[in-house]
Amino acid sequence: AEVLSPIGGLSRLSCINRVILQELVAFLKPFKKVIVDIQHNDATLHKVVPSTWYLKDHCSSLVINSHRGIKYFKQKCLTIMNNKLDLTDIHYAAAILDPTIRQLKGCTAGEQARGQKFLKRRLDKMTNQQLASPIVSDVDDEQNSDDEYYLNRYSDQQSCGRKNKKDELSKYMKYDHPDVDKNIYTKPINLNNKKIKVCDPLLFWKHLPKTFPLLAKVVEQILAIPATSASVERSFSGAGLTITELRTNINPDTLNDCVFLRSVKKQMKN
Repeated sequence: AEVLSPIGGLSRLSCINRVILQELVAFLKPFKKVIVDIQHNDATLHKVVPSTWYLKDHCSSLVINSHRGIKYFKQKCLTIMNNKLDLTDIHYAAAILDPTIRQLKGCTAGEQARGQKFLKRRLDKMTNQQLASPIVSDVDDEQNSDDEYYLNRYSDQQSCGRKNKKDELSKYMKYDHPDVDKNIYTKPINLNNKKIKVCDPLLFWKHLPKTFPLLAKVVEQILAIPATSASVERSFSGAGLTITELRTNINPDTLNDCVFLRSVKKQMKN
């Protein structure tokens, strides 16, 4: 009132249709919820795909007696999301790495395949890098090898071991994670002044490096990428590095890793 009175704005308030205003606020709330969640400093790339499901479902739902303007907004937003929202392979791959939605039941078969193929390529690349790297062994390994037949390393069983590493994704898709307590990989968040527990993929994979050694490393690489540049901008602005030569020349993947690690370090201090 103190702001509107000098400019004669109070008289305009009576002209506002409160019912339509409430509908508009209710329409925009889910978008705000997703924006705030996606721009968080934690790992959020895995939330992009399910967030699009949520917003599309929201725009598809039509409330009886809803104002035609709100109906138009919903239909228009749904059309824009279907035509303009371009999700990449890494978005589907990140969603698969969330154990609670890994089947991607809200996606088409083609979208599910895109995510799995992306992860398989990453696993193949990592496997090839390990095979190409020089073999380094310590004294204990050399002593243990004396107790084995020297040609065992070339047996078919050893080849199967390499193949099993490539099949980690198939194992994960069927894995019931009985050895991981659900309370370990969930974290509390505030929602409408209430604390609820949600899955944190990073906590989940933290307990599975032995079960999925290669896939766990792929997870670190993918989930270290911010879903949006908002958290990156906050981190650089907070450090006084909005525009620097280092920022413009550094590799994008390395930049994402550096910013992610810096955010985690800051969070651990808090």
